[in-house]
Amino acid sequence: MLAMAGKLPSALVVFEADIREVGVEAAALRLTAGLAGVEADAYREFLVGQVEALAIDVAAVTRRLAAVLGLEVGKAATLLEAHGSRPLTGGGRDVLSHLYDIAIVLARAAAIIGLGEALAWVRSEHSWLGGAPLEVLSSPGGAQRVFGLLESLEDGNYL
Repeated sequence: MLAMAGKLPSALVVFEADIREVGVEAAALRLTAGLAGVEADAYREFLVGQVEALAIDVAAVTRRLAAVLGLEVGKAATLLEAHGSRPLTGGGRDVLSHLYDIAIVLARAAAIIGLGEALAWVRSEHSWLGGAPLEVLSSPGGAQRVFGLLESLEDGNYL
């Protein structure tokens, strides 16, 4: 959907600049915080355990992710393993963890092949993974397979 539109959502324009300016991990953290609707510093404190819980609206997070990735909302909810539309505290940890995994995979791929190609890559089937990176990511052992494939891409071994 996004590739056809030819125009990136503003969150991705900022994300692409962040990858170049502050690096993959910081860009992924900022995108995650933005999609979660929280400040980056608050999300960082949550990650390191300085803050026990963040209040997030799972439905809003799901809609934002769908818009950024050009997916249907139901597909984004499946990727986040998010069900329901109520604001969450504490229990949002899993949703935020899935959201960060998606952001870091997208950032690493974008750093290698560019954001436009990375958006297509994360949604495309890959025989080595047994599915699309976004879909495989939350499966048992899937994160390791996706990150392994990204390492191969970074080394120039597989595309």
